[in-house]
Amino acid sequence: MHQVLTILILTTQLRYPFNAGCLSFPHDEGAHYGDSVVTEWWYNNMLLHTEDGDSFGVMLTFFRKPATARVFNITTLGPGEFLSGVDLLGQMTADTGHLDITYTGLTGTVADTFRWTFPSDSIAFSYVAKANDMNIPASCSLRLRAVEYPFAIDSI
Repeated sequence: MHQVLTILILTTQLRYPFNAGCLSFPHDEGAHYGDSVVTEWWYNNMLLHTEDGDSFGVMLTFFRKPATARVFNITTLGPGEFLSGVDLLGQMTADTGHLDITYTGLTGTVADTFRWTFPSDSIAFSYVAKANDMNIPASCSLRLRAVEYPFAIDSI
């Protein structure tokens, strides 16, 4: 099965800058280099519906610390297929100050990106995520917009 998804999630327009307690966006969407950061990752868990009535569960996660890795899971709902692509120790670049991630697998079968679209579209918390895994084989191209402001789960 080679499934390609293109999804657009429409929401209200939110504006940068946005501060929530100890977090400051868009600065805190980017990578945090330095010894004080022990763990850092970015993830999306999604339930997607196509115009044809198909539904999929998708998880796309990028790890920067403690190890560089990427996980891409996609499944049909109900009885169906579950595809999981895990790539460890690939090459990852992550910018500071805003979300801009590129992940390339060591074998060349993975080439993913996850980045913000602000300020070019003037919509805060708007992103494009692309995942491609020839080992599974599956891919997705997602345009994401937050439905609410982000919030801190823990301020430690």
